[in-house]
Amino acid sequence: MRLLAVLLGVFALPAWGDEPVARIAAGTAGRVTMITNDVAWPAGAHVVVEGALTVTGGSTLTIGRGARVEFAHGAGIRIDRNARVSMAGTPLEPIVLTCRDAAPVAGCWEGVTIAGWAPINHGSETSPAARGVGAAGCREATDVIGLYGGCDAADSSGVLRFVRIEHAFSGLRMLGVGRASVVEQVQVHAALGNGIEVTGGTVDLRQVVLTSNGQFGLSWRGGWIGRGQFIAIHADPRRFSGGMQGANGFDAVADDALPRSAPNLSHVTILAESFASNPFVALPPKGVALVRGTGGVLRNVVVTRAPVGLDLDDDATCGQLVGGGLSLAGFVVAGALSAGDPDVDAVSCAPVGGSPGVEAAVLASSG
Repeated sequence: MRLLAVLLGVFALPAWGDEPVARIAAGTAGRVTMITNDVAWPAGAHVVVEGALTVTGGSTLTIGRGARVEFAHGAGIRIDRNARVSMAGTPLEPIVLTCRDAAPVAGCWEGVTIAGWAPINHGSETSPAARGVGAAGCREATDVIGLYGGCDAADSSGVLRFVRIEHAFSGLRMLGVGRASVVEQVQVHAALGNGIEVTGGTVDLRQVVLTSNGQFGLSWRGGWIGRGQFIAIHADPRRFSGGMQGANGFDAVADDALPRSAPNLSHVTILAESFASNPFVALPPKGVALVRGTGGVLRNVVVTRAPVGLDLDDDATCGQLVGGGLSLAGFVVAGALSAGDPDVDAVSCAPVGGSPGVEAAVLASSG
């Protein structure tokens, strides 16, 4: 029977004494497949995904430790706000989400998108009660995954632990994800866009490694008020637009929208060297860019070898800096071509320092 299973492609031929590897096919090429019941891919499974998978209807997608999930072009995983995901790898058996190609390139599959019921600062005040319980009438917005956002700051969208996401278009996108979710020991490598992108919500990040991503390693906007600790960002000097970028609003009209983006981040290391061949070299790339009214606390941050170490832009951001809603402590820039961005600073930053020296003044007081 075991030989027959091997011949039928159900199992890969295992090494002597090893358990057989489950072979699983999921989804349909060119289509969105809706998963409305609980699905579990076992530990060590080899899964090939065609098309986008949307987990919905209160169901949970569980991926076992050591599983390898390979995605065809355009395929991806979407967890809508009524569903959950459980990816619990281990140090020796991480879960790997990657491209199916033998020679993968950045952007060859969609990535992972998770929606939740936590507050956001954009959209319409029409959210129902989260998972049928609690308050209603908070803001919700629409993405390709569907609706996200709501009134439940303590919502859980599930667990990502010891997971590596590589070669996606956008690595890990979290929309209105709540603080009861677990995102720790996660690496995003070689995404075409941002490594981790957080839009609103209250989710915490812990021990994340963001390597060789094409835009920013970590980006936030839309009212994120979570925490992050032990974040390492290593840019690919051949192609990246910056190390870390934080914003509040999506545009100038919404720069002071509430709840305001104000994450509390500590122990952040950013290596952001840029080669002359980098297509974003004219920007130039910033180690940390704080824009569009973001608040927050950045503590114990080291930025090394970036073209520009720190950039502060827009009146609303300066308002947070002057008013104490944005603070930097133990913030060190080393080996940068310019410690602060030499552009013209917003007038509202004048109490901190004269233009174009606001960033230099902030660094001098926060090193």
